Amino acid sequence: MKRLIVILAMVLVAAGASAQTKEGDSSFGASLGYAFDTNNVTLGVDYRYNFTDEIRFAPSFTFFTKYDGLKSFNFDLDAHFVFQLYDKMSFYPIGGVGISFWDYDYSYSKILLGVKYDSHETRLGAHLGMGLEYYATKDLTFGLEGKYHMIDDFSQPMIALRVGYRFDF
Repeated sequence: MKRLIVILAMVLVAAGASAQTKEGDSSFGASLGYAFDTNNVTLGVDYRYNFTDEIRFAPSFTFFTKYDGLKSFNFDLDAHFVFQLYDKMSFYPIGGVGISFWDYDYSYSKILLGVKYDSHETRLGAHLGMGLEYYATKDLTFGLEGKYHMIDDFSQPMIALRVGYRFDF
């Protein structure tokens, strides 16, 4: 029951706010983040397209910098449902699917007398999360996103800061 009340309140707030996201708007962005379980710093780029004032499509590419012999890159296809909180701020739940390519590069010179172990894994996965976006100007946005990636052997929470440039066609 509490969830229903919270959802209804968010819908009412979103309905009463002036829209910063408009149908047909697009943006390109860059992000810097952190993957908690693998301890990788992440660097990302994305494109966002608003199908409606509330629903947008957000494909992205994220690179996980090498840490402890492990690195990765992801291609994600996300959907956002945008709730306007204030004139210059929105909240959006995130849902999506993706494919990730993982590389292990471990050298066990002390343990196995110089044996090197390499492996490559490709995994399909899904993720859920939420984000906040602040509209600094008509064209410039700043955001914070948190996602939980559900990927076989690599599930983990992630967080990222984003800066984006908005434009319309």
